[in-house]
Amino acid sequence: MTLILSLGNREQFIQVSDRRLSWNGRLKNDESNKAGILLCRDARHAFGFTGLAQYDSFNTRRWLLNALYECCPPDYQINKIMPRLKDRATKDFKRISILRSLGAGTRRLSIMFSGYNYYSDPPLGATGILTNFQDFETGIDATEAWDHFKMNCWTEIRPLDREFTSIQRIGAWGAMTADDESQLRKLLLDRKPFQAISDKAVSLVREMADRSRAKGTIGKQISVVVVQRDQTQHVLATYNSAKLGSKTFVPDEIVGISDTRRRAVADREVWIEGSTGPETSLIPKVHKNAHCPCKSGEKYRNCHGSSNKRRQVKVKTASSEVRYMRFTGTMRRERPDFTDDQLLKWVRENWILFARMGYGGFVSQGRGVIFINLHEARIDDDGVFFSPSYLTEKSEQMQALERRDDWLDEEGKKTRDLIATYDPEQLIVLIFERKHGRVSTVYVGTDDPNFTPRHLFETVK
Repeated sequence: MTLILSLGNREQFIQVSDRRLSWNGRLKNDESNKAGILLCRDARHAFGFTGLAQYDSFNTRRWLLNALYECCPPDYQINKIMPRLKDRATKDFKRISILRSLGAGTRRLSIMFSGYNYYSDPPLGATGILTNFQDFETGIDATEAWDHFKMNCWTEIRPLDREFTSIQRIGAWGAMTADDESQLRKLLLDRKPFQAISDKAVSLVREMADRSRAKGTIGKQISVVVVQRDQTQHVLATYNSAKLGSKTFVPDEIVGISDTRRRAVADREVWIEGSTGPETSLIPKVHKNAHCPCKSGEKYRNCHGSSNKRRQVKVKTASSEVRYMRFTGTMRRERPDFTDDQLLKWVRENWILFARMGYGGFVSQGRGVIFINLHEARIDDDGVFFSPSYLTEKSEQMQALERRDDWLDEEGKKTRDLIATYDPEQLIVLIFERKHGRVSTVYVGTDDPNFTPRHLFETVK
């Protein structure tokens, strides 16, 4: 089952989620990630899910990451992504044969998103729950999954004439008491630092794990995600271990901001490794007067509970030993394709660069084209970086393009005729090799004497 807890106020949203995976009341894994981060064009949200986690070859976390990744385009806006995700979930849960073979009581799933939407000023605090069994109008959870998903959304009330707080939970929420909520609400109202709020929330979730109403479905290994309202501040993530350990587990991440700033990252783990293997770097918090779990023999308050030692680990190693930070992870990132209109717009925006290169190539080498292989371009969060080259009409590279089966059509003939007849003082010709090896030709010119290829080549340095 697990528990996902969302806490928000005007300054931050904090998501606290345990990592327990159980099936029919039996513990399967205490390190199963349920937490993630969604960054899109106009929003930043933490997300987590509870209910169906894995069955046979179906993995909810994998499915959710791929679905979110594919639901971001074409607009990358939160109010468009969520309806697409709802429709995708309804369709997939009907289509996937493995899920159809499950009983309706086992197919239940809820996914919670919480954070800020930046299309409003100031940014709008928001929470949404996508579910196929929770009825928030009646407050009753269905014992069997519906044949469709519903999206339930709550946002800050404007104008901001009173303090805003939000506490929402999914999963084994019955283990949480009114007193738990009251303690957390007070911290939110007092606008305590996120570290104080998250520490209290982690402590309470571990208390809930021991309560009979949790039925053993809440674990004590906990992930925390902090989304601050200030968009210039990074989204933060911490891993809170209740036992000694060496690996830090990082929440999954979906970035869907544009065609070139789009990726899905999963399975991220970080650890320090010395000559004998991974070092113990995770020390659980205990009572200040208890012995420190690192087995130093000191009290926790004088060891890893001390502010100057909290993030250090006592390791008996030679000072000259080489230590490495290791990390693992998987990423999905596809090279975007471009329409002819997008390519034309791109050339116009970079006209001075292309015009000078086109005429300069003509002067030094003769008639030809600017060739750009978008498939080999480097793509990162700052955009697309490519290496254009100038191909003469008789070059081996140009002849190889002309022999391609997918270019022996009307466009290829027109391109060859254009290269042989265009006016290099007024016009430039570009050939783009695009996604899946497709080739497109773009030609641009101008009658403005101050911006012709020849004038720019001779005057712009």
